[in-house]
Amino acid sequence: MIQVGYTKLVANAPVDVVDSILEDDMPTANAALVTLQTSLSGRTDIDTLFMQQYVGEDDEDGNRIYNKFAFLDPA
Repeated sequence: MIQVGYTKLVANAPVDVVDSILEDDMPTANAALVTLQTSLSGRTDIDTLFMQQYVGEDDEDGNRIYNKFAFLDPA
């Protein structure tokens, strides 16, 4: 699965927000990223848009580890 989301700044700290979860289909993920970019247009708290995938491992606290592999400037 591919997750499409964005990083926003909350009290000057980055917070990742997942907007959509898609099957491993890059054309659909690219379209979702462009749609997200359009919907967030004009927001000043958005730092980066991204795509990420679960790497198949969890950290020592049991949280899933994700690899961000695509980034887009929100402007």
